[in-house]
Amino acid sequence: MATETPQAQQKEQHKLVGFTDAAMNAVTGEMVSTIAETGVKMVEMADDILQPETLSLLKTLPEVAENLERTLMEVKRMEESGVLKSLMQLADMAAA
Repeated sequence: MATETPQAQQKEQHKLVGFTDAAMNAVTGEMVSTIAETGVKMVEMADDILQPETLSLLKTLPEVAENLERTLMEVKRMEESGVLKSLMQLADMAAA
């Protein structure tokens, strides 16, 4: 395993410092302001999402999705067999 000499390490550190300085000099006040505003909005959104009510809803979502899928499959089966049309006709007759 080759180890770097102290001169090589200093050269790499100098390159890194130069890159960091260039990046910091390229950032404008407007960029910093925009980044800060975006960060604040993200924190506010996360706070809204992490409310107990929202978390409770998110936990029940898989169960509700499964129930909805089963219901839609049953409605589809009823439509394909003609039962749904018959029920609609009965409802129309009852309403008349």
